[in-house]
Amino acid sequence: MKRITLLVCGILNLFLAGFHLAFWKLFDWKNELPKLQPINQGIMQVFNSLSLYIFVFMALTSFDLFRQKQIDRGSRMLLFFYGGFYLLRAVLEYPFFGWAWEGLVILLLCLILAGGYFWNAMGVVKESA
Repeated sequence: MKRITLLVCGILNLFLAGFHLAFWKLFDWKNELPKLQPINQGIMQVFNSLSLYIFVFMALTSFDLFRQKQIDRGSRMLLFFYGGFYLLRAVLEYPFFGWAWEGLVILLLCLILAGGYFWNAMGVVKESA
């Protein structure tokens, strides 16, 4: 059961990658980004592109760790990093976006991901040779 959460986390990361791919249409960036200074337009687009990269990387490593029998120390550190990433994202939801039902969905998703990664990170560690 515990390892299944890695599969779920991988799938959720792919969902988040797809969500970020849709930002152009969802947030009308064709009309909204030009309202920003050019440097801020670039920052938004670069950050979104890097977020896509991170989500796909987290998904692929989650799928790989799901297939493994045990977690080694390096993988455990990676899982703690992933959990911390999503915990921090959850904590930042209210200060930056306030309370709205959409934000509560994102908050819940981030807490599920953080919990899944932390749960797996606290498992038995396979000693490296």
